Amino acid sequence: PATIMSAPRRDAMLAHPALKFDKLLFIKHRPYAAHIYEVHHHTGGNSNIFLLSPVTPAGKITKLVPELDGGLFGRFDLSFDATKVIFCYKKKSEEGKKKSRPNSFHIYEIRLDPSTGLKVPGSLRQLTFGGEEEDQAISNAMGGRDYAFHDTDPCYLPNGKIAFVSARSQRNVFCFGTTVSSLHVMDADGKNLRCLSQGPLTEMGPTLLNDGRIVYTRWEYVDKGLGNGQSVWVVRPDGSGVDHVFKNSTMRPSGMMHTRGIPGSSRFVTVANPHCGRNGGAVILIDNRHTRRWAEAMTSITPEIAYPCMYHSIWHMGYFLTPYPFSEKFFLVSHQPGTTGKEKQQYGIYALDAWGNRAKLYSDPEVSCFEPM
Repeated sequence: PATIMSAPRRDAMLAHPALKFDKLLFIKHRPYAAHIYEVHHHTGGNSNIFLLSPVTPAGKITKLVPELDGGLFGRFDLSFDATKVIFCYKKKSEEGKKKSRPNSFHIYEIRLDPSTGLKVPGSLRQLTFGGEEEDQAISNAMGGRDYAFHDTDPCYLPNGKIAFVSARSQRNVFCFGTTVSSLHVMDADGKNLRCLSQGPLTEMGPTLLNDGRIVYTRWEYVDKGLGNGQSVWVVRPDGSGVDHVFKNSTMRPSGMMHTRGIPGSSRFVTVANPHCGRNGGAVILIDNRHTRRWAEAMTSITPEIAYPCMYHSIWHMGYFLTPYPFSEKFFLVSHQPGTTGKEKQQYGIYALDAWGNRAKLYSDPEVSCFEPM
């Protein structure tokens, strides 16, 4: 089975030429327990961005932003010249004080020393803020709902701007008591924020394609059941050219997350997600040159994990999240191995190939690891 690998095969995977680089970034935090469309409300704290160097199971782990310990780090991106990291972060709640307003995710940036890959001292800066506008939105909230702005999922753009998703559009999910994250763009210094989307429901996980467009997950709820509402779309950095990539008529999987373009290929890699409950699932390659709507465009490279619809029906085969492709044949991923017992399994960083073979590169027995980059 793909989940069982001999030591020689594991060593061969970790000796792959694609892994011959000296620094790897990733995040440690607790897995999100929220629905796929409300991860911006996640409250699990004490996480950080880490550097692994050299990139081996015995490599040294260094915390990049220790001054922000205690809060929650979300998705991050690395600049094109590898000298900056942009990330979303939610401050730790103050202990012993009555919570008067929800803490919210905002966007931060650090500079990296090219020689070490570590943060340049004093380079941390906050790019987005809430201010009086956010305070007013929170004070107007009904039923105890969290109406904080929650700026998350930042992504560097080739025109120098930054894409991200934010609940500052103040829209509501039609069927559930949570706010909607919409695609936004801003200047490199955090100024001139602009909402790119008029979509009424949640948009998630923007990343950059090879041609400079933004690929993201878009939830639609018109003439569709919950099983086929969260599809993959693209948009140009200026908000024009919105186009459907794949899935609108495919019931399983219900959602697709963490989509990325593959270098040197017209295919995409993504992860199958349920509509509700715990996110994560199979790793899928998409070739939408065949069809943009039907399952023939999908190839699962982890076929032991069933495609979910509303919820995951199978838990013991493990989960994948945040794939980072080197080619159509080789990837880094976050993976939680399957288990038939009650032992606790964390997500770790694994190498994965197109035949489902996987080899652990790094894991922490106490906390999960995500987003290898």
